[in-house]
Amino acid sequence: MADSVGDSDVECRISEGDYVVLKRGDVYKSVQVETKKKIIFEKQWMFLDAAIGELYGSTFEVDAGGKLRLRKPKNTEEDSTEAKEAGQDNRHIVDDGKSQKLTRDDIESLKEQGMKGQEIIQQLINNSTTFRDKTEFAQEKYIKKKKKKYESNITVLKPTSRILAMMYHGREPGKVCHLRYDTLAQMLTLGNIHAGSKIIVFETCAGLVLGSVMERMGGKSRHPAQEKRARMEEKRKRLAATAALLEGRNADGLVIASRFHPCPVLLGLLRFVAPSRPFVVYCQYREPLIECYTKLREQGGAINLKLTDSWLRHYQVI
Repeated sequence: MADSVGDSDVECRISEGDYVVLKRGDVYKSVQVETKKKIIFEKQWMFLDAAIGELYGSTFEVDAGGKLRLRKPKNTEEDSTEAKEAGQDNRHIVDDGKSQKLTRDDIESLKEQGMKGQEIIQQLINNSTTFRDKTEFAQEKYIKKKKKKYESNITVLKPTSRILAMMYHGREPGKVCHLRYDTLAQMLTLGNIHAGSKIIVFETCAGLVLGSVMERMGGKSRHPAQEKRARMEEKRKRLAATAALLEGRNADGLVIASRFHPCPVLLGLLRFVAPSRPFVVYCQYREPLIECYTKLREQGGAINLKLTDSWLRHYQVI
């Protein structure tokens, strides 16, 4: 019992050699935790030594020397930059660029003095002639914008399929065929991916779809760099084992997400799927999916065929 609790605690903490995801605002980056290694993220360099041993999800402040300092929880009074006064509306506010008394040189001087991002933001608020006339919502929006610019905070996250999907779609969408995380979630649901199932996966999305399937099945996914270091002999053994599994023609599902035309891939792999099992095909273009749909309708053998176009909308809650 004690050993299992200890193992669980270790998995929740950042260790040297772990692959982690750094987050600042809506920007993500995957890096490996190594001591005395300089990391560049969002035009700022830092060392992750101080993150080792801390819990995943911890937020750190990056000082002038690139060292990390663990931040206190947000509900502390020190983290508050709320204004005591607020206006009723913004109709009388003129955006002429003259409302801020501090110049760029003044702000750079504050940085050189070692002033924290939060303190700089408070100085900007105090020296703004229009801040207190803004509505409470406009003030929060202003503070959020300045925090993004002046606060040097990063959050260290444990890689999951959702976080990696958001990271790839934000930084390099071409690598994952422009697959969004909401579409990936629908694919896993429609494919009936669950623990103990035998799923055929054909993808060219940097291992994102395969890793997501393994995560849903309860397996532990590995970083693509670890796969590259695998020996060729082990790769041949895995291919032989995969071929043996396909010979049974009793797969529980099929998931395809590739930059190649999906029609020949789908028709070639469907014969390895057991009867009455689901299959999902993703393509960033509509025409190849229409061709797949038409071919399956013509040759028969598949029911409940559907063409769907997923979309995602962000709402601003006031």
